[in-house]
Amino acid sequence: MLLNPDAKGNPELLDKINTDPFDMPIPGQSLTGEPKKWAWENPTQFTDVDEALMHIVEKVRGDEGAQKGFDQVMRLGMPLESIVNTITFGGFIEGLWTVDIAELLKPPTMAFLMLYANEKEIPFVAFNSNEKPDKTFVDDMSMNELMATTKEMNPAHYNDIKNYVNKSVEEIETKQKRDEELMGGFMVMGPDMSQTETIQPNMEEGE
Repeated sequence: MLLNPDAKGNPELLDKINTDPFDMPIPGQSLTGEPKKWAWENPTQFTDVDEALMHIVEKVRGDEGAQKGFDQVMRLGMPLESIVNTITFGGFIEGLWTVDIAELLKPPTMAFLMLYANEKEIPFVAFNSNEKPDKTFVDDMSMNELMATTKEMNPAHYNDIKNYVNKSVEEIETKQKRDEELMGGFMVMGPDMSQTETIQPNMEEGE
């Protein structure tokens, strides 16, 4: 919520929000909200790590759409650690478990995803690394595989790429056609120098 009401609808003021020292929560503001408004403020659904883990396993095993999503991000080279962090934090946000249970869930969830990937023979990256890898699994994907994945996971971006490529091809074809027309207009046959008599310089006598 903007504490400066004049900023709403005013692009210049909105651009300065990050640097406006007065546009920030007041100390204790979170205590003035409606109690138990958010899911994590209410009693959680799971209080046992084993039960929470079984919920994750059943959720993945029983949902073909979820499996397809996991397969794709693993093939794209996303580390399992990032996927695990997303699952456990998402469960906390939804009020399924506390933040403590979320941390305890990370090792067994990682083990489950490793087994899942091995069952489907999907190569995976286990942990995040601050160092930039020299090569990832994406480097081994063909252009057709990469574009097919982009089309399914990000159709808007795929259409942008497709339109850009089509436009580039049209521009190249137009340029080639224009160059051919220009070359055809300037191609005039010159004289055949092989049949032209050699002109000798006029040398005066005594020189």
